Amino acid sequence: MIDQARTKDEDFMTETDSEQTWYDPDATTFGDRLAGAREASGMTQTQLARRLGVKEKTIEKWENDLS
Repeated sequence: MIDQARTKDEDFMTETDSEQTWYDPDATTFGDRLAGAREASGMTQTQLARRLGVKEKTIEKWENDLS
């Protein structure tokens, strides 16, 4: 039988993150998570803004927890 018990960190990991997660779910803000995910995917703030249909300044504010 497969052990289906998972740690909370495993929910946030991808196959490439098998050794460690890129953020601590207990100690990070939305901005930290957004910036970490963006950087992990190799995107710039401009690229992410275009993909989401928002202004680059919006991404900057989100990552700095200003809005």
